[in-house]
This record gives sequence, structure tokens and C-alpha cells, in this order.
Amino acid sequence: FGLGKDRYKDFWFKIIVESPSGVIYDFNVNAKSATWIGSGGESQAEVAFGGAEDDPNGFAKLKDDFVLENGKRSGVALVVGPKQTDDGKISGTFPTYTIKENDRFKAKLGFTEGCGDGQVIFQLAFKEVENVQQIEEWKKVCDGGLIFPDIDLSAYQGDRKSTRLNS
Repeated sequence: FGLGKDRYKDFWFKIIVESPSGVIYDFNVNAKSATWIGSGGESQAEVAFGGAEDDPNGFAKLKDDFVLENGKRSGVALVVGPKQTDDGKISGTFPTYTIKENDRFKAKLGFTEGCGDGQVIFQLAFKEVENVQQIEEWKKVCDGGLIFPDIDLSAYQGDRKSTRLNS
């Protein structure tokens, strides 16, 4: 293993590892620490993370290697289902996090395969004490496409907030 005709000459390389700008908060890693609430039909219930997908109160879990609505296979993804009512929702409130300079929210939003005529509204919000401030909302129908949000969070730098995801 080496360079030259007889492969006896050494070679070297220099690896430069650059730190990403901003801090990365991984929702998949932190999903188990979130508080999950299924609501609708004038009631709400706490939902255990990793529960059954047929739970009438809703579910939130990590899944790996399943087919998305666009026909492609996924990696590990946070998959949620709302409370099984006409106005059903699922909300995850994640642990408090201090937003750093250059932090961004990036995600891939969509349905799993076989979503039929599914429709959903995804919301990103921050919560301070009991005050919830919505940052962005995405309306999605099962159409074979995915949404790729990329939100600059610079305006919230230094704030300690709980992040809330609704769908």
C-alpha cells in the first residue's frame, strides 16, 4: 500500500474538519424527551413516545427504512399521527434550547406511502412559559411531493425557548 512502481513510497493527506455554523438540534434524537399530546374532539391526552400507530390518542415514534409518498425510501424519521377525530392533532413540545447565531430549522415534511387523500398542517412554534409564538406553517396534501423548509432562526438568537411541533 503506497505510491510508486513498487508501492513503497509513503503518502499523506491532511484532513481539515470545519465546525458547522450554528448549533444543530436534532429533533429525531430529542423526540424521546419531548412531551407529546394528542388533542381533538374537545379532549386531550398525553401520548407515550414510541407507542402503537393505531392508538386512538395519536402516536409519535422514530421509524427507519419505510416508503415516503414520493416513492423513495426513508432513513430514520420522526413519524407522527394525530388523535383519531375529525379535528385531531398531535403536538410535541421539546426541551428548552438556547438559539445560537446562524441556527436554522431544516426538515423534510410529508406523508408515508398510501396516504390517499390525506391533508395536514405542520406548524413550528416556540413556547415561553405559556405564550406560544408560531414561526411558520405548512399545509400539505398527499400529492407525491415533499416540503423542505429552511427557516433562519437568527431573529430568536439568545432566546431560551421550548420548540413545539404540531401536525
